Amino acid sequence: MTFFLFSVSLGFALGFFVKTYRVKKETQPLLHTIRSLESTITALKKQENDRQKNAAQWRLKREKKQKEESQNDLSNPQNQLRFVSQCGLYAKAPINRECATVLLYRLEKWVRQQHPEWRIGFEVGMGSFVKTFETPHDSLSNQAFHSYNSKRVDFLLIDKSGQPKLAVEYNGSGHDLDDMAEARMTVKKRALRKAGIPLLEIEKDTPEERIYALLTAHCP
Repeated sequence: MTFFLFSVSLGFALGFFVKTYRVKKETQPLLHTIRSLESTITALKKQENDRQKNAAQWRLKREKKQKEESQNDLSNPQNQLRFVSQCGLYAKAPINRECATVLLYRLEKWVRQQHPEWRIGFEVGMGSFVKTFETPHDSLSNQAFHSYNSKRVDFLLIDKSGQPKLAVEYNGSGHDLDDMAEARMTVKKRALRKAGIPLLEIEKDTPEERIYALLTAHCP
């Protein structure tokens, strides 16, 4: 009886073992698939977290850049006011002493004698007296305008109606301060010539009488 019970118990144990082994063997691929999916899900979650983190960092950088650009936008009068308020300013002569002594006072003397109704402007921005024929919305017109707009002439003689009669450049000790000066001067000359405005260049050591003669030759 005891042997019989032992045999039955052993049979049940062996059957359970075999059944468990088969189940384990059959479910092994499924478990492998589940672990693989879990690993993939974990990796995807990490990628999504990294993406969100990077997106947040990029958004902060973009907002910071936009804020800086907004604060430095010179087209905004409020920024202009802030910059001017924060910076120390002082008055200075618009033209240097050499230019005033050699040319300005002689120009005034010549104008009083030859054309008393004329007036003299100095350091005049070319955008104020040279315009293009094209419409303001024309891209080529805008490009041409911005090419000469920031450039200035040392002196501008205008008649009694305000029309430009002569541009005068003084090539003194402050002339050609950098490598691009000649190129800028070429642009300036081209714009003046196309606008029909004569240009007179006066060198540093030009005698007074020679200056008067050149002015008269350009503006009879």
